[in-house]
Amino acid sequence: MGSTSSPVGPQYRNFTYEQAVAQGKALCVQPPAPATVEKHRKFLVTFFGRLEKAKAIVGSPMHFFPEAKKDLVIDPDKAGACLTKKICVAFLPQHIHPLGHESAHRWWVPMIGLHTGARINEVAQLKLNAIVQEAGVWCTNIQKTVDADLSRKDRNRSRQSLKGKAAVQTLPTPQPLLDAGS
Repeated sequence: MGSTSSPVGPQYRNFTYEQAVAQGKALCVQPPAPATVEKHRKFLVTFFGRLEKAKAIVGSPMHFFPEAKKDLVIDPDKAGACLTKKICVAFLPQHIHPLGHESAHRWWVPMIGLHTGARINEVAQLKLNAIVQEAGVWCTNIQKTVDADLSRKDRNRSRQSLKGKAAVQTLPTPQPLLDAGS
């Protein structure tokens, strides 16, 4: 068997917390990433939660360490795949003619998502009866509807799925989509 040596060098074993922090700063050691800290917090919550449930401890000390709020700030210098002007121009109706094309869905699905803000999986699940005219305005109803062949079941009467209640909505069809379909 191998030795059970500490990952910390022997010169640091007797350091106090303050000395360890000072040494880390002197060596320019980067703190762990927020995702790493959250992962360890979750492990500790689980560990102490089980001890608490087993009545081995009165209460978990992790109650005082809530889940960190997610940082929604995006660094534009480190941005991932962004829509460039070249990509956006490629989606303009004059560059792709959707009608009569054998792969029209490859144009319509992203265009409906782009112009309405609907999720691509919601657009891909749309049924013909989801396109309605309300008060003279063409709209798209994003909702789950019963599939005729599944209607006799108590559960799973639709093959459609939505992310949540907030996803159920009626969206007006933007003019560029109406123009492309005429």
